[in-house]
Amino acid sequence: MYNKLVILLLAVFVISCSNDKLELGHDHGDGSGHDHGDAHGDEHGHAHADVAHKFSLFSNHFELYAEVGNPIVGEETEFILHFSKLPSGEAVTDTPLLFNISGIENHRVSFAKVDRKGIYTLSVKFANPGMISLEFIIGADENRDTLRMKDVQIFSDAHEAEHALEVVDKGYIGFTKEDAWSLGVATDVVAYTEFRNSKKAIGKFATKTEKETIITARVGGIVRLLGQSITSGKQISANQGLFMIAPSGLEDDNTDVRYFQAKSQYEQSKDEFDRAKKLLVDKIVSDKEYARLKSEFEIAEAKFQSYSNYTPKSGTLVNSPTSGMIKELYVSNGDFVTPGQKMAKIINIDRMVVEVEILQKDYLKLQPITDALIEFGEYKVPLSELNGKLLSVSPSKTGNLNFITVYFEVNNKFNYMPGMPVEVYLYGGKANKSLAVPHTAVWEDLGYYYVFVQKSGELFERREVQVGGYDGKSYLITSGLDEMERIVVNGTYRLVLASKTTEMPAGHSH
Repeated sequence: MYNKLVILLLAVFVISCSNDKLELGHDHGDGSGHDHGDAHGDEHGHAHADVAHKFSLFSNHFELYAEVGNPIVGEETEFILHFSKLPSGEAVTDTPLLFNISGIENHRVSFAKVDRKGIYTLSVKFANPGMISLEFIIGADENRDTLRMKDVQIFSDAHEAEHALEVVDKGYIGFTKEDAWSLGVATDVVAYTEFRNSKKAIGKFATKTEKETIITARVGGIVRLLGQSITSGKQISANQGLFMIAPSGLEDDNTDVRYFQAKSQYEQSKDEFDRAKKLLVDKIVSDKEYARLKSEFEIAEAKFQSYSNYTPKSGTLVNSPTSGMIKELYVSNGDFVTPGQKMAKIINIDRMVVEVEILQKDYLKLQPITDALIEFGEYKVPLSELNGKLLSVSPSKTGNLNFITVYFEVNNKFNYMPGMPVEVYLYGGKANKSLAVPHTAVWEDLGYYYVFVQKSGELFERREVQVGGYDGKSYLITSGLDEMERIVVNGTYRLVLASKTTEMPAGHSH
C-alpha cells in the first residue's frame, strides 16, 4: 500500500533523441537470459507495494514512467517501466527497448517487445554501492529516442536508503497508467501559442443570389411532377427532368398545332437560308435578301427550339438547367401554367454564405475582422478549412442599428442547408503569443476553472487557473500555470472523477 508514498530525489536528468542504429540483443519478452550479470526478467505479475522510487522522463515520441524498488546492495531491485506514445498517450506494444545501466556497475538488457501492454519488467541485484546512470533506447528508425537518468544511488544498506527518501504530498490525485491507457487520457506541455481577440456570435447559412435559377414554363398546359421526390429540399442534377407540361385539352389549347406550325416554318426557312448561302458566293442573291432570309431563319429556329422538349400528344418535358437543390416549388400536380410562369427555384449550395449578427460595440473592439471559427453541431471548423473568405461588413439587414452583419463565403463541406443556424467565433486584430491551453484541458465547476497538472507518471494536481478569454478552441490562461508544465489535454473528466476520492493510489498488480 502507498500509505507512505515516497519518491527519490534525482539530481540531474538529460532527455535527448538518438538516431544511432539500435542493435538488440536477447529478447526479454520470453524470459530468456540477457547479456549482463545479475539482472533478470520478472515473468510473474505481482503487487509491487514495495516500490520505493518513481520517476518520469519524456522524449519526442515517448513518455517513461518508472517504478523502482529500493536499490540496496545484495538485494533484488525491481524495475517496472511504463512506456506511452506521445502525443496520443497510448501504451507501446511491439516496440524494442534497450536498457543500459552504467557507473559503479554495468548491465545491459534488451527487449524485443513489451512483457505486457505498455510495460517492461526486470530485476537487478547490485554488488557494489555507488552511483549509476540509466539509459533507455526505445523505438526504431525515425521514431527511436534515447532517455537518460543520471546520478541514481545504490545504497549499502536499508538504513541508508531510508534516509534518502522524501514523502510526497498526499493531496495529489492518483491515476494509474493502465487506467490512462484504457480510458484515453493524454497529456501535453503548456506552451505559448497564438491567441486572438474573439467574440462569439450567432449566424445562419444562406445562398448566394447569383447562384439561384428560376425555371419557367415555355408552353402552356397541365403540370405533372415527375416523381414523388420532386419536393423542396431535393438535390437534383443538371438536365434532370422535373415536370411534364401536357396539353390541357381545352378548346383554346392548340399546342400541337403551334408545334407543327413552328416545325414547318423552321424547316422551310432553313432550306431557303441554306440555298441563299450558296447563291451569295456567286453574287446571285443580294446582301439585303441574304440578311432577310437569315433573320427569318433565326426567328423560326428560336420559335421551334421552344418546343425542343415537346412531344405531340404527350407534352413538354421541363429539365433543370443546372445542378443544385430545389429551394421553392411554385406549382403542384394538376396546375395549369401559361408560358413564362414560374415553376421552381433551383439554388447551388456548393458555396454558401454565412450571415453573422454582432453587436456594434463588439465589432468595434474586434475590427478589422480577420478570421472566423464556425461551430456547427459537433464540428468546429476554421474558415481556412472551408476555403472561406470575408465578403463584406454592413449595417444589420434587420434594420437594428445596434447590430452589424458580417458576411462570409464558405465551401458547403458538411451539407449545410439554407436557414440553418450556426455559432461563429469572430477573430479580430493580430494574434499574440499567449499562454493558452486546449478547451479539452479545462474543467469548469461553478464558475471556477481547473486543469490537472501531471506531477509524475501517475500523480496529478487539480489546480485552479484564471481564464482571460476563449476563442472556440483554446482558453487564455492569465495565472495558475507556467510554461513547460505538463497537463491533461484529453480525458479530463476521468481525472475529475478520480479527484472525488482522497486516497493515494495503492500498489497495483502488473
